[in-house]
Amino acid sequence: MTSEQLFRILEQMGLEPEDKERYILLRCPSCNHKEAFIYKHKDYIICNRRNKCDYSISIWNLIKEAKGLNLAFLADDGTEEKVEVINKQEELKIPEGLHFFYEGKNSIIKDIALRYLVSRNIPMENINELGYIYNPGSDFDKRIFVPFYENGKMVYFIARDFTGKNKLRYNNPKGIGGTDKVYNIDKIDYGETVFIFEGIFDAISLRKQIGTAILSNNLRIEQAIKIINKCPKNIVLVPDGDEAGKNSLSRNVNMLKKYMPPSLDIKILVYYTDGYKDFNESKKNNIRSYECKEYKKFNFEKIEWCKKEII
Repeated sequence: MTSEQLFRILEQMGLEPEDKERYILLRCPSCNHKEAFIYKHKDYIICNRRNKCDYSISIWNLIKEAKGLNLAFLADDGTEEKVEVINKQEELKIPEGLHFFYEGKNSIIKDIALRYLVSRNIPMENINELGYIYNPGSDFDKRIFVPFYENGKMVYFIARDFTGKNKLRYNNPKGIGGTDKVYNIDKIDYGETVFIFEGIFDAISLRKQIGTAILSNNLRIEQAIKIINKCPKNIVLVPDGDEAGKNSLSRNVNMLKKYMPPSLDIKILVYYTDGYKDFNESKKNNIRSYECKEYKKFNFEKIEWCKKEII
């Protein structure tokens, strides 16, 4: 999308865009103050009222939420396919047969699901935020339900098989992408330390610490901006102990640095899962501050990375 097309969309939305050379200033869709901005040729809108608004959204998601927009002109820039995908995206549908562990109802299925999570060393306080699905005949039957919230609203979920009999271990929402989602984003507090994992079970292994998951080796722009916009004191990357985790580490550090405003004093650290394929396999529930290292390229080249196959 060109900057001219972006400006035209923001005008249609009534956000009063102003061209500021490198970026466009606009009225925040959330707090209505004219303190939001979007860099030209980038996809993300951020409100600069730190600690007061913290709103951030992909321009494509904002387009999807808006009504009555004329998007025909976007096809001139080769973005017709992306617009079509936006129009086809579905609302999040919660699977039938979902129960949360905090509910009082007891059943054999609940006991089996609970034993699975306990065997994975998941703390009980985190288990109570999760659910299990029992709906015979459904694609989501006998799965752990892990909800993702943004601004208090459920926007995504992970459904993980707990029987070991399903060929498809994970079954996630249809028609809704997860590449811009960050697990536990609502729990990241100003001035705190946040740990970024690749897998959901690594994140829910932490006790009394903030663990997020990005469901991939590589941190995406939208995810990086969402985390930075929460203004944590420290961001600790916890890569898997395989070659993919090693290769993505420098890229993820650079991604965070690229979108971090100079005014923010956020330290980027790394925790290495020495000898384990991931953090959950280590059976730990906490990461001590002295175990986190400042990122330097030569640090991870000396690490004995796990050679086990990730299953």
